[in-house]
Amino acid sequence: NKLQEIDLEDTKIGNEMGFGGIVRLTIQDTYAGMDYPNMAISEIEVHLKEFDMPIVRFASDSGDNPSHMVAGMIDGNRRTFWSSAVDGATFTLSSSGYGVSSVGIQAGPRTHARPKKVKVSTNNRSAVFDVENNDKMQFLKVPSVTGYTGSAWGEIQIKVLEVYPGSGADAELAINEITVRATNYDGF
Repeated sequence: NKLQEIDLEDTKIGNEMGFGGIVRLTIQDTYAGMDYPNMAISEIEVHLKEFDMPIVRFASDSGDNPSHMVAGMIDGNRRTFWSSAVDGATFTLSSSGYGVSSVGIQAGPRTHARPKKVKVSTNNRSAVFDVENNDKMQFLKVPSVTGYTGSAWGEIQIKVLEVYPGSGADAELAINEITVRATNYDGF
């Protein structure tokens, strides 16, 4: 009675433009139910193949340090980063026609606080993730709206709920880089 993953390797869904398609699952056997003889599935989510979004736009952010603005998270330079006060540390991305499926976060320098628990919100849906205290890019799934990854649209808010403390005197949170992945592009 938990989420279970079935890998459908290299299954093509949709037309040549990548739109539409149907996934059909056929139940071959079931476990007997305790209360009802009917087979039941409570939720299905299809994970589509992701690609890196070429452009990331920020709608807003909580940082106010002119030396560490949001552009530092998307410049590919390990020496630059975004920083914000720990309380209320938030940034919001604009998906600009992309079906965003996940956001990768790479923590900033160890002298600063680093994300420990992060909330990802879009389209009135949210998910909370625990982030490891390391220098690797860690991907957080954007909540889906219609049953497949990348079905969210509009703005995606990333809010840091808890942090690992930094080793330096600076109490600000730092994020070095982000990567945004999508499963589709509708051009709007």
